[in-house]
Amino acid sequence: LTIAGTYVYELKVTSNLQSTAYAYVSVQVNPATSGRKSNSQEPEATGVTDDSLPANDLTVKINPNPVVNTMSVWIDGKVTGKTSLQVYSMTGTLLMQKEFMKDTPGLINQTFDVSNLPKGIYIVNVIVDGKYKKVAQVIKQ
Repeated sequence: LTIAGTYVYELKVTSNLQSTAYAYVSVQVNPATSGRKSNSQEPEATGVTDDSLPANDLTVKINPNPVVNTMSVWIDGKVTGKTSLQVYSMTGTLLMQKEFMKDTPGLINQTFDVSNLPKGIYIVNVIVDGKYKKVAQVIKQ
């Protein structure tokens, strides 16, 4: 049984020299509309989107990174619309969510108070217009 929501998965690889690298992927699971599949040959939409937008459509940068108390999120690109920012723990728990409008193409900057988050590594998920997504990693000191 899969519950609707955004899930963030981490892959950690450690070399024999103890070098460590991480990779992250965010998966959006939409609520089921029916337990039955249609007889149509068309594949059903899964709600999973990828981050393979053209470079100018959406970019997300976090400054400073590592953060201490305040995180500035720079969102740039052609896309506009209702924007959602979600901060997840490395276990996939949603810790913070904010919504705002990106009214015009180009660069906007939003500042968020993260002083209540404990030290650690977090995943920041930015969704613009319900369909354009970018995922970034932030370190909280």
